[in-house]
Amino acid sequence: MKKRIVLIGLFALITSCNQESPFTMGVGRVGLLNKETPINSLFTVFAADSVAVDTVALEADAVVDPIKIYEKGGAHLLTITPTQDSIQLVKHIRVMDTRYTTSKGIHLGSTYAELKKAYEIDKVTGSLKSVMVTLKGVDEYVTFDREVLPENIRWSLDASIEAFQIPDNAQIKHLMINWGDR
Repeated sequence: MKKRIVLIGLFALITSCNQESPFTMGVGRVGLLNKETPINSLFTVFAADSVAVDTVALEADAVVDPIKIYEKGGAHLLTITPTQDSIQLVKHIRVMDTRYTTSKGIHLGSTYAELKKAYEIDKVTGSLKSVMVTLKGVDEYVTFDREVLPENIRWSLDASIEAFQIPDNAQIKHLMINWGDR
């Protein structure tokens, strides 16, 4: 009898260790969301949290502004932009909480050096205030504040920004997921 109890306890411990955190990001998945999550199910998916959305527009299948997900304690977790299809799905996610981590350990606040070590850089694009870095083979992309760039290209909108020009110690400003291109 004691052996059975020990085996059951050991099995429970092993299976609980294999469960992923609700803040784990993977291919086609961000925490409790996946590419096929309908927008109207967000209240169920985030039942323990707060979903800030225009419910009248959601029920009328009208265009819905970005949806904000907050922890019950008030921490802003995610901002979700829905598709404009007849069945609205998650199109775009902006990660707002540092606990969300990719399968390779990247999160808000990770450095460019950590990003380069974990992922292959696909493209670097400059905008007015940021530098967007897209990654090969994943839905995630990140931005860095343009202020981290060398002075000679920092504010030049005509300058082409190369990956090597981003300092290794630059911290990720935004972590985004794009599921718009299904």
